[in-house]
Amino acid sequence: MFFNIYLVCKDAEEKTIVSLLNQIGWKSKIQNIVTEKELIKWYKKALTGTYSELLASKLLNTLSEEMQLEFPSLDALPDALTQRHYEKISNDFWQ
Repeated sequence: MFFNIYLVCKDAEEKTIVSLLNQIGWKSKIQNIVTEKELIKWYKKALTGTYSELLASKLLNTLSEEMQLEFPSLDALPDALTQRHYEKISNDFWQ
């Protein structure tokens, strides 16, 4: 069975994570490591770029669905999400 495993990390953590994965022999199991800087660039492009009308709705729907799957029984945002300031998103979709 093959899983697509992606890791998301802060830019400064990437080299350390790659080194650790190499040391324990798991690097080949990871599809890709995505840095925070890359995510910001992708989200900005998807939400404000030329194709935002096509991508924004799908992106927001997918994020919403994934959050509901990952945190199905929570009445409030978990600390991990408030630390990333998700509660400050001011988009009608999330209201």
